[in-house]
Amino acid sequence: MELADGNLEFSIAEKDFKEKLKLMNMPEVEFFLNTFTSSYELTLDELFKK
Repeated sequence: MELADGNLEFSIAEKDFKEKLKLMNMPEVEFFLNTFTSSYELTLDELFKK
């Protein structure tokens, strides 16, 4: 959400965090990342349209 609004302050932290999660090599983490994280890139208006 922060990135979608043009706030790049957390972009490095987000990238590092995702990399650490992927290094866990756990199917449930991979499922979560693939299923839910894309919704965090949308605004509330965009979420409610889906």
